[in-house]
Amino acid sequence: MKKWLKGIFFFLVFLGFQRAFAFEGRAVFRYTLPVGKTVHTDLYVMGWNVDIKGTVDGDLFVLGGIVRVQGAVHGNVFLSGGRVEVTGPVSGEINIIALSADADTSCSVCRMLALDTEQKGNDAGDLLEFGFMANSKGKVSGDTLMGGEDITLEGTHTGKFIALGKNVDFKGIVVGNARVTATSSIYIGGKGFLMGNLFYTSPSVVKGEIKHVAGKMIHHYPPPRFLGMLQFPWIYTFLHSILSAVWLIVVGLFTLSTWLKKPARMIMDDMLEHPWESYLYGVVICLTVPTLGIILMLSILGLPLGFIILSLFAIGVYVTRLFVSLWLGERVLGKLERHRPPYWQSLPIGVALFTIAINIPYLGILFSLIMIPLPFGAKVVQFRRLEKQG
Repeated sequence: MKKWLKGIFFFLVFLGFQRAFAFEGRAVFRYTLPVGKTVHTDLYVMGWNVDIKGTVDGDLFVLGGIVRVQGAVHGNVFLSGGRVEVTGPVSGEINIIALSADADTSCSVCRMLALDTEQKGNDAGDLLEFGFMANSKGKVSGDTLMGGEDITLEGTHTGKFIALGKNVDFKGIVVGNARVTATSSIYIGGKGFLMGNLFYTSPSVVKGEIKHVAGKMIHHYPPPRFLGMLQFPWIYTFLHSILSAVWLIVVGLFTLSTWLKKPARMIMDDMLEHPWESYLYGVVICLTVPTLGIILMLSILGLPLGFIILSLFAIGVYVTRLFVSLWLGERVLGKLERHRPPYWQSLPIGVALFTIAINIPYLGILFSLIMIPLPFGAKVVQFRRLEKQG
C-alpha cells in the first residue's frame, strides 16, 4: 500500500519539482525509450503513446493512453492508462490501473485493476487481480486474490486462492486451499485440479470435474442480499473516476501544447480577475444553450441544428473540466513555487483535485454547479474585453 501511495503522491505533487529530486520526467504526446538506452534513475512519463523498450534502473511511473513496457525495469512499475501491456522483466512490483491490462512477464508482486485483465507471467509473490473479465494464465508462487464478473484460472497457483465474482472457472492448478464466492456458478474444467480444500459460496453446487478436487468440498449459501454485495460496484466507479482523470490529463496535455495554450491562459486570467461576472455569464449560457437545442430538436427542420448545438455544448462542458483543473493546479503550485507554473506541472494536480471534489457526495454536485459555468462566462468576458480594446 505504501508503494501505491508513493506513486500517486509523486505523480500529483512531485512532478512539479523535477530539479529538486533525482529522477527523469517526460510529458509529451509520444515517448519512446529506445532499445539499448538505460535510465539510471526513476522514470516518470505522461503521454498518449508510451513505449519503454530500453532499461530503467529505478522505478517506472507512466500515465498515458497506450502504454507498452518491453524493456527491463529493475525497480517497481506503476502504470495507468487505456491499454497497458508489460512484457519486459520487472525486478520489483507491477501495479496497473487501466481499461485493459496485460502482464506477460516475471515480477515479485502483481496488482492489476482493469475492465479486462490478463496475467500470463511468472509471479514470485502474490497476485491481486480485479476486472470485469479477469484471467490468470501464469504461475503464481504466493497467494492469489481475484475479483470480477467472469474469473478464469488457467495457470498454476501455489499458495491460497481466493476468488470473489459472478462466474468462476477453474482450468488450472491450485496447490493450496481455495475459497470462492460466486453469485452465479463455479465450474471445474478438464485441466483444472485443486490439491487442497475448496470452500465455496454459491447458489448452486460446483459443476464439472468434481473428482479433480483432492481435499474437502464445503458449500455455503448466504442470503441473496449478501451475494449482491459481491458485485463490487464501487470498484468500477473508482476505476471510471481514475481513467476519466487519466484521459483528461492526456487530452489536456495534447491540446494545451498545440492550439489551446494561449486561450487557456486568457480564460483563466478572467476567471481569477472577474469571478462573479464570469459566473453569471456562465450560468446564463448553461441555461439558455441546452434549452435552445432541445426546442430546435422538437421540429423536423430544426432537428439537425439542435443536435449540433447540444453536441457542441457537451464538448464545451468537457473542455471546462480542463480549464477548471488547470486553474486549480495553478492556484496550488503557484502558492508553493511563488510563480506561475507550466501547464504540464499544474494540470495533473488540478485534475486530481477536481476528480476528488466532484466525487464527494452532495458537495461534488455543488462544486460542479459553481465551477463548470466559470470558463463559459470567462470566455464571454474575454470577448467583451477584446471588443473594448479594439
